[in-house]
Amino acid sequence: MKKLNNGLSIVTIINIALISILVCAVGAAMLGAFWSPKYTYTKQVNGYIQRSADGLTWDTSDSSGLGADHWYCMFVTEAGFSGTVTMSWTLFYNNGTVVDSVLPTTTITTLTGAAEQEIFCTADGNGEPGRDWVLSLPTSEAYKIQVVFTGGP
Repeated sequence: MKKLNNGLSIVTIINIALISILVCAVGAAMLGAFWSPKYTYTKQVNGYIQRSADGLTWDTSDSSGLGADHWYCMFVTEAGFSGTVTMSWTLFYNNGTVVDSVLPTTTITTLTGAAEQEIFCTADGNGEPGRDWVLSLPTSEAYKIQVVFTGGP
C-alpha cells in the first residue's frame, strides 16, 4: 500500500473522509428534527363534588373527612360535554398540598352530556358509594379532593 509523506495510507484518508461526510449528514439531519412540548388536552366538564359520611345521604357541604367514620365523594355533572373521559381523583391537605402517601384513583367513564350524571370514585364511575377516603387518611387533619378530567382512556 502506498504511503504518503506523513505516513498515512490512501485507505486511511478515504475512511476519514467518509466518516466526516457521515458525521456532517447526521448532524444536518438532527438540525432538522424538532419536537413539540408535551401537550395534554383537558376537557371542560362542569359540575360539582358531593360528599357523604354514610354513602346514602349526599351534599355539597365543605366536609373535609375530619372525624368521620366514612368519607365518600362523587362528581355530579351539569349538562354539556359527552364522550369518554379519564378522571383523576387526588387527595389534598386542606392547605392545597397533595397527600403523596395516597395514590390517586383513576376513573374511565363515558359522560352522557346530561345534567345530574353521578360519577363515583371507582374504576368505571359506577358502584355507589365508591372509594372510602377515610381508609386512606394518614392523620387526623382536614382534607379535600380534586377531580381532573382529561380526554379518552
